[in-house]
Amino acid sequence: MSNQRALQQLLSLWQIYCDKGQFDFGLAPFRTLFEQLKDVRLWNEIDRLDEYGVRDKLEELAIKETSAVKVQIELWFSSSSEKRSARELQIRILTEQAGGRIISTYQNVDIQFHAIIIECSAATVKQMLEGSAPLIKANEVQWIRPTGQVIDKVISDENAEIERIFDYDTNLIETSPLVALLDGMPLENHTMLRDRLIVDDPDGWEENYLAADRKHGTAMASLLIHGDANAPWSPLTSRLYVRPIFRTNIEHEECVPDDVIFVDLLHRAVKRIMEEDVSKTVKIINLSVGDSSRLFLHSMSPEARMLDWLSFHYKVLFIVSAGNHPSFLYLNGTYGSFKEKAQKEQMSIIYKHLQADKRNRTLLAPAESVNCLTVGALHADMSNPCVMDGRINPIPSLMPATYTAIGGGYDRSIKPDLVYRGGKLLYNEIYADSMDATLRISKISSRAPGQMVAYPPNPTSIAYLKGTSNATALVSHLGAYLVNIIREIPLLELPDNLMAIAVKGMLVHGCSWGEIGEKLNECLGTNGRMKKRSISNWIGYGMPDIERVKECTQQRVTLIGHGTIRQNQEVVFDYPLPQCLQSKTCKKRLTITLSWFTPINPSNKIYRKARLSFSPKGNEITDQRQEADNNAVKHGTIQHEIFEGKKAIPYLEGKNIEIVVSCGKEESMSENIPYVLIATLEVAPEENLPLYNQIKDRIEIQTHIRV
Repeated sequence: MSNQRALQQLLSLWQIYCDKGQFDFGLAPFRTLFEQLKDVRLWNEIDRLDEYGVRDKLEELAIKETSAVKVQIELWFSSSSEKRSARELQIRILTEQAGGRIISTYQNVDIQFHAIIIECSAATVKQMLEGSAPLIKANEVQWIRPTGQVIDKVISDENAEIERIFDYDTNLIETSPLVALLDGMPLENHTMLRDRLIVDDPDGWEENYLAADRKHGTAMASLLIHGDANAPWSPLTSRLYVRPIFRTNIEHEECVPDDVIFVDLLHRAVKRIMEEDVSKTVKIINLSVGDSSRLFLHSMSPEARMLDWLSFHYKVLFIVSAGNHPSFLYLNGTYGSFKEKAQKEQMSIIYKHLQADKRNRTLLAPAESVNCLTVGALHADMSNPCVMDGRINPIPSLMPATYTAIGGGYDRSIKPDLVYRGGKLLYNEIYADSMDATLRISKISSRAPGQMVAYPPNPTSIAYLKGTSNATALVSHLGAYLVNIIREIPLLELPDNLMAIAVKGMLVHGCSWGEIGEKLNECLGTNGRMKKRSISNWIGYGMPDIERVKECTQQRVTLIGHGTIRQNQEVVFDYPLPQCLQSKTCKKRLTITLSWFTPINPSNKIYRKARLSFSPKGNEITDQRQEADNNAVKHGTIQHEIFEGKKAIPYLEGKNIEIVVSCGKEESMSENIPYVLIATLEVAPEENLPLYNQIKDRIEIQTHIRV
């Protein structure tokens, strides 16, 4: 299908197959292909409404709205400004002919996106759903979508009325923010948030944002600043910048306004953050959002493309939630038979059920972004839930949450990147053993479990919430903590434009599957490469352990390198081997993490221009890779690998492990790519070997020689 003629030839062959079922000599392989297909046709009105859940949401709007309905029309992008103008004009004409009007338009060449929001009658939307409206038939149209849908809702019945006094000292807060929160309007005078926020509302949405409706932004700000209030962390030492990107609709639901193109809003919000004096110190942007009508199935969403472009352009790290899929668990058999099984068997039933439904539980846009850090949720929090209260907890703490999105990113990359505590979700007890084993979610926000957060309507109200949003906010808090750690590392001399990349690398560097991966694999029952892929789709690289990366010990030594690289270039980093490991039989672990941001090519299937990777040469520790698939780790913008072994290998004094960082060839890439490389060598503490001192001495000698 390289040109129009080839396209028509393929359609002609399909028609011959439908009519005759056979081909002339030499074309038989097409029959084998066509036997697998339902249809071969040009893009039409069926495809324009075929994204996950779009038709259902438009039907709901058409029924609910008695007057005007707003929908977003995404056009086929053209590199020609004249063609874009002509396509937009054609949509304007068709809209006005249908009695509608244009609300807003947006074009972006960098991510190749062109969209229009129109307002039309409910009758016109019904005609679109029937396939009879001229707008749905227009060749200029790629997708038609509902507007005002984007929010990653926390899991709660939102009836919290508990009051508890929190007295947090604000005397040591820095004015310059490190983290920005793009979310709903927070309750600024809440005890847990007072004097800790910089709220920037250039659109003036606060005026009509009732205090009782400020739920999501208040909860996320609370988690970002203090963590789970059941056992609060040390609060952020800098103020939190908050930019509202949600408003409330007539039903008091928080969502992106239906007259705003979300990609445009993201662009404007981040541009303002990174270019204004009050917020240009921001290194991390928390985005706890997810579009339930745009599941990641095959192509990058425009929101993900925008995050990828912004992160490389401004060198800022987006930490994004994988998305929530809270739903009843329709398990086979009766509840009595399920209840009698051991917990291990119950877990296996639940996770196999969720895995079988993976098609409907994938990442929510923009979580598939290749430059961002995508966070999934674990069934864990710091609460002490009541027992014998009509709720059941079918899975143990620190296992993947039953509501978290199941990943797998673009081009078989690892997504989510990591997981963190998102809150325990319980289910209602079934009192008749003969009933079907259908576990229904218990939605009680005024009692544990869940993560305790600030919540409206009162300045001292709290709630217990769950969700990947929560896990994302907690990881953003850890990221801000790491910024301060990195700044205190002597002699690192990290350029400011590499700080976000370093935080990204350090968050992942402390990750491993550990016991979570072992238990999950027992539940799923997979083997070989499928085992690695299945586990990483649930938990990515694992759960971060900040203690492992914030400092060295005598038995654990971390080295950090950084620089820039261009296409077809290789850079070699030397990791000095300590003499105490020479011919030593003990368990040794080498962990290497390479982090970067890539420029993108939205018109190319390869998409990411910068294909960096590392390869350890002369590895005298071990070449036995653990955990994540060694091919999948090279398909994103963070490569994290763990090598382990016990074998005693002799080597000469002064031996180094050479870690070769390379950048693949991409003809359209002219940029130099900044990157950060982190490597940790360790043995068990009980080995009592002087790794740190010997490696430190080797580095000091090499530095002296170079000078």
